[in-house]
Amino acid sequence: MYRLSFTAKECESNLVFRTAVPSCHRTCDYVHQDLPDTCLTQLQNWCTCPPGTYLQNGECVTAEECKCNLHGVLYDHGDIVPQKCNLW
Repeated sequence: MYRLSFTAKECESNLVFRTAVPSCHRTCDYVHQDLPDTCLTQLQNWCTCPPGTYLQNGECVTAEECKCNLHGVLYDHGDIVPQKCNLW
């Protein structure tokens, strides 16, 4: 999981400083999955995305704005992705 630990005035981009939040970021890679239990039991005070948004490339985006990650390459929804001799 991607981690950013800063003080309130050091939050980058559209992240916000929050207290007692899960120790793992909600990211677009896991937008439809629950956070692991270890993330929920280890709370931190840090910069994180506002509720209802997910971290992708250092920015907080809505689930609808999340791009698809295939082998480290990000694709927009609806993109046609060549895979060997098939198109996915």
